[in-house]
Amino acid sequence: MSVVFDTAEIAPADRFEGWQEAAERCFFPMAIRRRTLSPFAGRLVGNEMQAIDVFRVSAMPNDCLRTPAGIAACDPEQLQLHVLRSGRCEVAQDDRQDVLTAQTMTTLDSSRPWALRAVEPFDLLVFAVPKSLLRPFGDALSRGTARTVGGDTGLGSLVVPFALGLADRLEDGSIGAGRDELGETLLGLLRALALDGPAGRRAAPAAPLLAQIKAHIERNLGDPTLAPTAIAAAHFISPRYLHRLFRDEGCTVSEWIRRARLERCRRDLADPALARETILAIATRWGMPDAAHFSKLFRGAYGCSPREYRAVTV
Repeated sequence: MSVVFDTAEIAPADRFEGWQEAAERCFFPMAIRRRTLSPFAGRLVGNEMQAIDVFRVSAMPNDCLRTPAGIAACDPEQLQLHVLRSGRCEVAQDDRQDVLTAQTMTTLDSSRPWALRAVEPFDLLVFAVPKSLLRPFGDALSRGTARTVGGDTGLGSLVVPFALGLADRLEDGSIGAGRDELGETLLGLLRALALDGPAGRRAAPAAPLLAQIKAHIERNLGDPTLAPTAIAAAHFISPRYLHRLFRDEGCTVSEWIRRARLERCRRDLADPALARETILAIATRWGMPDAAHFSKLFRGAYGCSPREYRAVTV
């Protein structure tokens, strides 16, 4: 836990100005307006997971506005998950608006103007997630911001308790080596939220994600360590979800990688310009450095050894 800012530590006359500066330092440029003339009180607590920042914001009523000028000044391109512990907040973005109450959540996109108006003292959790980690799910989520999801039904019944518990464990320091895996779980829940909402159902992102993964495989065929776990981690999804994406392809992820490698080797073996390269050099270039294993796989795929194939094609 890291207390980023606490108004109790500075003079009353300087508290609101200090709060404005702390909010911009933690998030991005925003216009903040107070709703009371009494001395302002607020506290910001920050924690970090891999690529995700978590903040607990407790303060007196105020309006927080993400303006076009603020976006032009700085945009970290974040999707923020807001989970309200207590209080009441009005949220708005684009043509959507809703009311956030205790134990409910919503999302906001840093790249477009939004407003969050706390009409009473509040305690709010903010999970700041780079939109790049959510692609292509992030587009669906961005189309459904400023809509409240309750914690008693649907996916809200999973996301809200998980987010609250995660923040508590980060704050009391009881999460150890598993914090990055829990961050991945949160990303998975956000992706599920994208698929569950109306925008996600209109444009299910599985197809573009699969195309992105295949392109990643093509770029990394020469890496002998390329494996489903590494591919899943590179795209911030679970290995289980990765295998599900390949189910309709009629093969496993590993089989897809092996077929792609063998095809590259077959192509190079038939290329007269590469006739001076050894068979092992070609196989190694495409991530298959074990000569005996490569020969066995090649024969199984094409009905002859690599040497025999090269003899009749070059």
